[in-house]
Amino acid sequence: MLLSALAAYAVLHPFATIQMPEPQGAADMAMTAFIQLLVFLAKVGQYLAPLALLIAAAVSAFERWKRSDLRSSVANDTTGTLLRGIPRGDFELLVAEGFRRARFQVMQPRRADAGGGIDLELVREGRRYLVQSGHWKAWKLDADAVRDFHAIITREGAAGGFLVLSGGFTADARQYAERAGIELIDGRRLKQMLRSEQPGGRREPSLDAVATQSAGAASPDDLHCG
Repeated sequence: MLLSALAAYAVLHPFATIQMPEPQGAADMAMTAFIQLLVFLAKVGQYLAPLALLIAAAVSAFERWKRSDLRSSVANDTTGTLLRGIPRGDFELLVAEGFRRARFQVMQPRRADAGGGIDLELVREGRRYLVQSGHWKAWKLDADAVRDFHAIITREGAAGGFLVLSGGFTADARQYAERAGIELIDGRRLKQMLRSEQPGGRREPSLDAVATQSAGAASPDDLHCG
């Protein structure tokens, strides 16, 4: 951003210092007025544009620091109360960071209304996965929630999905998820992901396995009938 700010100043400054000759006629007066307007805009822009870029850089740096500080605080919290007490927006930031560290490309949902049960989308090796973290404060999530998420994965044609929360899952939820090829990530597991190496480091083995599980996963109707 600093280089961009310097470049913006370097581009605009020559235009801001143009000296206009005296107009010789009516046509020259119109052209001169237009060029003077451009010179005025360049004079203002040579300072405003770099300032805007520097402010954007400062905001971006602050957001990165906030994510890093939040990740470090939650990852090293031995009680688990910090993770369960943060707002949903911060929880989603942590979830996204955890998957980045597992070498997933993290994106916002394709659909405009993310209220359809999809909070993040992941891509890795050409396969698309869905993430649901809307139950982030649940202490124990049962099979009904997993079944609903499975239906969304099937409807969207995704390769698999991850259900993430700060608490845990019931035994029947884990059984259904295993048959459906859905990865369940509880608070303890999420903290492990956040404590892993920098983005691009080692992969989580079970996160890799979800693609294999999804390939042979049953449909929601098959599981319901079983």
